[in-house]
Amino acid sequence: SEEDKSRVRDQIGLNKELVGFYACGVFKKDSPEYGFWDLDNIKIINETMQKTKEKIKADFGLVAKMHSRQPDSDFDEINNYILGNSSGNIKLIPKNESVDVHQLILAADFSSTACSTVVIEAVLMGKPFISLQPGLKTQDYLSIITKNEIVPVGYTEESCRGLVENIIAHKHMREVELPKLSSQFKTDGKATERVTKLIYEMMNGN
Repeated sequence: SEEDKSRVRDQIGLNKELVGFYACGVFKKDSPEYGFWDLDNIKIINETMQKTKEKIKADFGLVAKMHSRQPDSDFDEINNYILGNSSGNIKLIPKNESVDVHQLILAADFSSTACSTVVIEAVLMGKPFISLQPGLKTQDYLSIITKNEIVPVGYTEESCRGLVENIIAHKHMREVELPKLSSQFKTDGKATERVTKLIYEMMNGN
């Protein structure tokens, strides 16, 4: 409900007119493999928010949640950037802080990530999501949904900025177009059955 959204936004100290959520998951130490890391994406979102704000006169905010295994040095570097460049419009949630990711997805107007599996949950919840993978050097680990355009993805900095600007500026994209794409993603409901079968096969093999 709108009351729930407001409560969660108050909890994280970011009760803005429009709020985005970014799920971290690409550590700095892995940036040579990926071609980018979380701070690159947060910079893209922040700079695009500032640019778009001048166009449509809306009050934006971004909440980013650290990955549970992310090094503390990553948090420090990202947080230092936020403190110096966001004017209080970005909140970074430490990995050990108990803010439920599902509540963040539901409380945000849109969500984004590079390759976090959080996107699968958001798609199944029918929430708008984009994937930002600027300068990707390795495989797209979200190809199960990006290759079928269920979730829009940017592979260059320019295309990532375009995605962010469009999802911020266009309510119809957030509330109609992307949820419609998400509805195309179906599961067969047999995951538990397959895992159980695999376990028995491994036990019998030993």
